[in-house]
Amino acid sequence: MSKQLRVTVDSFLLVGVSSRLILCLLCLTTTLSFSAYTYELGVPIADSNAPVKVAFITDAHFQDIFGDFELESFKGLPTKTQRGVQHATIRSMAAQLKSTRLYNESYFALIATLNDLVQRNIKLVALPGDFTDDGQAVHVKGLATLLRHYTQTHGLEFFVIPGNHDPIRPFSVEGGKSDFLAGDGSQLSIYSAQHPKCLTENVTNIHCTNAIKPWGYPEIMAALSEFGLSPQPHYRHYETPFSFFQIDPIAAVESRPRQFEICESANHCLTVPDASYLVEPIDGLWLLAIDSNVYVPRAKNDPKADYDPFKGSSNAGYNALLRYKPQLVGWISDVVKRARIYNKNLIAFSHFPIAGFNDDADLEMAALFRADALQQRRSPTLQTSQALADTGLKLHIAGHMHINDTQVVRGRHGNTLFNIQAPSLVGYKPGYKLLTIQSPSIYEFETITLEQIDHFDQLFQHYEKEFNTLSEQNRWNSEILEARNYSELTEWHLKELVRLRFLPKDWPAPLVNYLTHSTSDDIRGLMQQCGYFDAPPLTKEMGAIDGLEIANDFYRLRNADHLFDLPSHRRAIYQSLDNFTLTDSVCDRDSKYHTITVQLSNLFKIINKSMLSQPSDHFQIDLEHDRLKALKRQR
Repeated sequence: MSKQLRVTVDSFLLVGVSSRLILCLLCLTTTLSFSAYTYELGVPIADSNAPVKVAFITDAHFQDIFGDFELESFKGLPTKTQRGVQHATIRSMAAQLKSTRLYNESYFALIATLNDLVQRNIKLVALPGDFTDDGQAVHVKGLATLLRHYTQTHGLEFFVIPGNHDPIRPFSVEGGKSDFLAGDGSQLSIYSAQHPKCLTENVTNIHCTNAIKPWGYPEIMAALSEFGLSPQPHYRHYETPFSFFQIDPIAAVESRPRQFEICESANHCLTVPDASYLVEPIDGLWLLAIDSNVYVPRAKNDPKADYDPFKGSSNAGYNALLRYKPQLVGWISDVVKRARIYNKNLIAFSHFPIAGFNDDADLEMAALFRADALQQRRSPTLQTSQALADTGLKLHIAGHMHINDTQVVRGRHGNTLFNIQAPSLVGYKPGYKLLTIQSPSIYEFETITLEQIDHFDQLFQHYEKEFNTLSEQNRWNSEILEARNYSELTEWHLKELVRLRFLPKDWPAPLVNYLTHSTSDDIRGLMQQCGYFDAPPLTKEMGAIDGLEIANDFYRLRNADHLFDLPSHRRAIYQSLDNFTLTDSVCDRDSKYHTITVQLSNLFKIINKSMLSQPSDHFQIDLEHDRLKALKRQR
């Protein structure tokens, strides 16, 4: 039996003593114990024969389309499946094409992903938020059933942490949608039973059920408790920011409220739940799940405060977390220090990004687009990112943005933090991140994309009927229903999203109008006419790019990053169009061309910075030397 040394001082005090004293303590024992916590001082997990693998599935936005909506008035749309005819309760295609996600296909995408993990023999799976869409009761229950099946049948182990779409508010609220699809192709409404629309007389084409009620933290954490949100008997270690100093940590997690007080003003504070936890599922691996949701109380004089006392968390992120939940930052710092002492491989994950995601093109983005366009408000400030890097944390996996990306943050005290953005399952380009721990300091990431998945077109029969009911001006492009695989479906979804929402809402109208009637050759001619352009001529073989296709490439690069195989001739054209200057121009500030040329200049600077971004497809991170290296794509 190994000796144990029981230390009675707080861990915050221990990590502050000299490294010489710590080394002396470690020489005396093979384990250390703080209160009721015992840590094994063994070799790192990656020193074993089989490398540890962890999958990160973010923004699944799972909707249980075949779930029980508890409605007598509407049973869903009869749909032929492998199990026979099932009734699907789905949103309209029109609704999907103005959203950043495919609502209905989330069902098939998540199942396909879990099946892929089974085939790869991956056992540890983290879900960094938005694992459901709006935390509606029927979908949370469906997700719990699905995850439980893969746990019991295939031995997968799941670790979830909420995103802003899991609880849309910290506590349950009334909700629903008006864009579900009816049998005749029209739209119908489904709302929770106490929603004002359900309490109003003479409202037609509306169905009321609490199956669609958006749950809050208490209900969601209870339904998914076995998936990382509460301690399980086989965990080697488990703690929360609220339980570490308790005598009995397990009892503390289960009995002590896991909540913070958040203040809108000095005299207006409310308590909100927090689901953060640290778990050691296998020897030597620490998974740090950070609840980065921040729900700020509304001001007392806000007319919405009586029925909706909290603001949403969508645009809050880590900028707000540092202000309203600073205790979490202290806890993260302490976890990092203990992980180093006890030789644990520490991996953090949460829903929100810790670093900016614009590939260092923030200035050009701000100049070209509206301040609230392209989710710029969701980008952490440099000060926020550096504060989190200063905790000593080195590796963090995030979602929320539905983009594939990698960012590197240098802290003010020398630490380097790598933020890995995992793509969504229900947007372009769909996929998940697979981490392999090759050694105590070498972490390999591979992005597994969903190309062909079973049943991706199973609902097309219903969308066809919907299309035939639409007026000419409201029609979406029916070519989307000709998609040959799931990847093509998500690309069509992106293109329609650009056409129907992003261009008219986020882009300056003069630029949209110009691109609508121009090609890359026209742009080059304009630059030469204005005296901006001094780059060598392009070869005729390169051809020209349609103006609106340039906008599509902008979003393909922004969403998929290195997962998008940008053709070499297009890459050359974009590089060439970035080689001009806006000084000493014939088209001066009084020219009708000046505004367009400035906007084009910013557009191509953004595109070129995206093409030069950090490796994000298949890459390796050396945490000892703070190095990031691209690896050859294996698929």
